[in-house]
Amino acid sequence: MLGHMLRISQLIPLGKENSYDSRGSGTRALVMGPVWPYIGHMRREHHPASLNHTSPILMRKIESQMCAAIHNNQNWSNANTTVHFNEEENVSVVRLHGNKIAEVTDDTMTIFDGGYQSNTTKSRLNALCTEFCVAGEGVFQKDFQWYVRLFVGAINGKNVYKNDTFTNGYTFA
Repeated sequence: MLGHMLRISQLIPLGKENSYDSRGSGTRALVMGPVWPYIGHMRREHHPASLNHTSPILMRKIESQMCAAIHNNQNWSNANTTVHFNEEENVSVVRLHGNKIAEVTDDTMTIFDGGYQSNTTKSRLNALCTEFCVAGEGVFQKDFQWYVRLFVGAINGKNVYKNDTFTNGYTFA
């Protein structure tokens, strides 16, 4: 990195000055020190979005609001994401661009790709998994194929997961 290290403290909403928005998500990373000459040379492992499965997940603001609406059994809408709470069935339906991507009840979460296996869809689903599923469960992509990571138990204190091919209507219980 040209002999300098780019230090990023945490993801917080900021103005345009002294901030770096890597994904156009509206959430910016506070950057300490000289930035602009080095952003193009930033390696993936120094980027705040490159987290492994054991790191805490950084949720976008819109995803935090989405999860809060589900917890509070409220209808909510912001930009491309909506939550509709159906009182009769006690289920929250999450939509992205009008396409259903999840149904969340008190005991289960059923996920869908909404017809588009995009990074945004995957991000919303992983935010939901972080909030409503067992730690480590989620959706990931390998060689252009989507998979679901499901917790199956623990052996000698170590969590064991099973990877299944993603299918619409996959239910976490």
